[in-house]
Amino acid sequence: SYFLVYRVTYAPNTLHMQAGIGFTAETAGDMLAVLAVLFGGWLSDRIGRWRVNVGWNLFLLIVIYPVFYWITASRSEFALIAGVMVLSWAVNVFSGSFYAALSESLPMSIRSAGFGTIYSFSIAAFGGTTQLVITWLIHVTGNPIAPAWYLMGAATIALIALMLLPESAPVCLDGSAAPQP
Repeated sequence: SYFLVYRVTYAPNTLHMQAGIGFTAETAGDMLAVLAVLFGGWLSDRIGRWRVNVGWNLFLLIVIYPVFYWITASRSEFALIAGVMVLSWAVNVFSGSFYAALSESLPMSIRSAGFGTIYSFSIAAFGGTTQLVITWLIHVTGNPIAPAWYLMGAATIALIALMLLPESAPVCLDGSAAPQP
């Protein structure tokens, strides 16, 4: 998700578009993110956290490269805005489910402190370095698709971790839906 903040810089510096286009893509993606997070939480309440987390992360992994290819090949404003919206939707649907799953996987006695610690660590480790690493990758490779490689690596690691996260949705735990491994 930290790359999604970088798109405002990516548009003018890498794609050589006006800065306003990057801001428009950011705004459109953020507006869609609100709906996506709510949808992801709602969907995971009905079919289970594991299915939403793994399924939507897999969808994200599959669409990253084609979306970046389309954006960089066309260099059109429409492709940037639409591509950012697709990525934002994919990231945030499973975010809505993941936050619930992460909270539910912690013992109630440490749930708040545990969630806060895990979230803060991820922000410290990746929030401060993602944009630097992506800029470095673009500079070193000279390839505007380089951020896709970073995102695909992160999505692959996330997919493995999500597959290991046990199901926690009450709908699956009470036996009304088949729990996932």
